[in-house]
Amino acid sequence: MLSVVKLLLMSLEELFRYNDAIIRSLIIRRENAITEESLLAKSAEEKRARKAQREEAQQAQDSAEA
Repeated sequence: MLSVVKLLLMSLEELFRYNDAIIRSLIIRRENAITEESLLAKSAEEKRARKAQREEAQQAQDSAEA
């Protein structure tokens, strides 16, 4: 049973490696789960925070000029 699962996993890895139609996924073997926020999610959150800061600064500047 274990060898069948291993062969299936190897086959899937091969398909992922050579087939761009499979949404560019990556299979990673790890002993522990990855529980931290992904770099893409961190980047998006940082962008939103910077945008909010710019908007607040612009509103403060507009209020000071009025």
